[in-house]
Amino acid sequence: MPNTLLTIGLVTRELLDCFENNLVFTKHIERKYSSEFARPGDKIGPSLAIRLPAQLRTQSGPNLSVQDYVEQSVNLVIDQQEHVDVQFSSFEMTLSLDDWRQRIGRPSGIVLANVVDAYGCGLYWQVPNAILSPATGTDKWLAYLQAGAVLADNGCPADGEWYAVLNQWEQAAVINGNKALFESSPELRRQYERGLMGQSAGLTWAWDQNIAAHTTGARGGASQTYVSTVAGGASINVAGFTAAAAPRLKKGDIFTLGDPAAPVAANVFAVNPVTRLSTGKLRQFTVTADVSSAADGTAVIPISPAIIGPATPANPRQTVDKLPTGGQVLTFLGAASTTYFQNEVFNRQAFAMAMCRLQEPFSGQAAYAVDADTGVAIRTWKASDIATDQHASRGDIAFGMCVPRPQWCCRVWSAV
Repeated sequence: MPNTLLTIGLVTRELLDCFENNLVFTKHIERKYSSEFARPGDKIGPSLAIRLPAQLRTQSGPNLSVQDYVEQSVNLVIDQQEHVDVQFSSFEMTLSLDDWRQRIGRPSGIVLANVVDAYGCGLYWQVPNAILSPATGTDKWLAYLQAGAVLADNGCPADGEWYAVLNQWEQAAVINGNKALFESSPELRRQYERGLMGQSAGLTWAWDQNIAAHTTGARGGASQTYVSTVAGGASINVAGFTAAAAPRLKKGDIFTLGDPAAPVAANVFAVNPVTRLSTGKLRQFTVTADVSSAADGTAVIPISPAIIGPATPANPRQTVDKLPTGGQVLTFLGAASTTYFQNEVFNRQAFAMAMCRLQEPFSGQAAYAVDADTGVAIRTWKASDIATDQHASRGDIAFGMCVPRPQWCCRVWSAV
């Protein structure tokens, strides 16, 4: 019997299924915004402002004291297009191409899903919270429990949408070192049979081979000290690098102002964003761009979050319990010039992703598949060349991601 060729509509649906089934990190982030893009008659362009809840303060006593109502937003921009392209002759399509899903659809879906996951994992540098994972598996468990505590310190809601996505080697170490902590038979069975941890410690666990690896900056110098804050609080001036113009820090490096062993007065602590009370933990900052020092060993470091201290009346966007003073030491996480996997513990709303349906082609055959629940959208497009008897096809996705609530994520650094 002759081969039965799949229609382009069925091919597109198969590709969407293969793509969505292979997502890991992206499967656990917020994806409700896709419906806002590329709507006929109401196109907003490639960017959507995601509105964040206003931060407000309470007032004591009977007197009215009106505060400014300030809403903040983060732009979600669809600016990434990825596609898988293949081409076959009439002979190949007629005589050999009989299992499209296994030979083309599944490999195409896998590679597209991995590209999207890798892009999302690569946004780790925007997250200012981090914990260094110990070397042994039994101690690693505590690091992930602490990561969950960091989310709570940052006002993250306990809504059952907390996830831990680990590099496969880190998850293997955690599972091996903590098998006895699980009492649920289904979860134990999942560990042994599939290498997955499932749900435990208030987290849903998964592994992703696309977890980013971060190499810390070379630094240089005995110690670096705070000099001053640049207006707005999103950068600081520091001194103490080796007296030479050279690269010092990498985007995504983490530091604190102070040392846990130093007196409390010498340290800058984080505050709970709701109560603005000190968490008793040093405020961590992430470096938001690569940094080089000047010839005299000074440097300007762009940071997140911005330094916003206590004020009268209280500033609802306060990030630290006190403003830093000159001479406070910068303490960096991890060793210099060392690579660490950036495992992540996060709430779904920490990250957001959107996809859109691409333009209808003017020639050839095209079809679309859209999952209304998740916003996943894929276009396939086929065309033939009469001069060469070649038949090309491509599967396209267009997407964007952002980090609207970086404080609701904590990186867990593990050695490579």
